[in-house]
Amino acid sequence: MGLDQVRSREGAEQYFRLLGR
Repeated sequence: MGLDQVRSREGAEQYFRLLGR
């Protein structure tokens, strides 16, 4: 998936948002 995006702080925020929908 987009693990590279999660590495970024901005990407991590969106990634956690999807997890904690």
